[in-house]
Amino acid sequence: MYSGPWLPEPIEAADLPEPAHEPRHTEARYELLESVSYAFLLALEALTPTQRAVLILCDVIEYSARETAQALSLSEANVRVVLHRARKALAGYDAQRCIPTAELSVRTAQVLQQFLEGLATGDVPGVEALLAADVVALNDANGTYSAARVPVRGRNKVARFQVKIAHLGPGARRYDVRLLNGLPAFVAEWDDRPRHLAPRIALIPVLDAEGRIRALAGVLAPEKLARVSPCDSHDHGASRG
Repeated sequence: MYSGPWLPEPIEAADLPEPAHEPRHTEARYELLESVSYAFLLALEALTPTQRAVLILCDVIEYSARETAQALSLSEANVRVVLHRARKALAGYDAQRCIPTAELSVRTAQVLQQFLEGLATGDVPGVEALLAADVVALNDANGTYSAARVPVRGRNKVARFQVKIAHLGPGARRYDVRLLNGLPAFVAEWDDRPRHLAPRIALIPVLDAEGRIRALAGVLAPEKLARVSPCDSHDHGASRG
């Protein structure tokens, strides 16, 4: 049984699909690059496995109802019902879609930099100002390392929690901001951290329409980071984060 929140595996830029694809039937509801964004993957967690499969085949890959039915051994009528329910469940995501555009990438990088500076200086009010009122922080360590085993919700709680964990043990020896799932994220590594603390972490922010962080995903589980390349070997110093 999985221990604590489950998060999708981060995907580096080199492993991402092309940002657009040729429609086969009609215009796709979601582009391929959007379909692997962290915001979209988190939204998919609200669906059942069958709903996820039907939505991806129909609204991303653009299978027809008949093709989807054949692929999943369902009836066409069942596919249409399942797709309707899946789209309804994703209404919240659709209201503030996270399409990895160049503009969103720049905005995410700016907010992430301000967030990291706030963590480094212990500026709780400053960090709090970058968060949406309904922000949620999720940490996936799968029981391997110390981490919150339940979602942390609310602007003040998340700000205080993130500042606190940023100052546990020595600062990261190597770190960088890179594209994960199509948008900027933070990757940090330690050589001399206490054994109960993760030696690697990927911190992935998801912004709302106002440019505030509405979800913050901390991936610590080693198996989830296996395909995330190491940080540059250059020692950046004792940075917090």
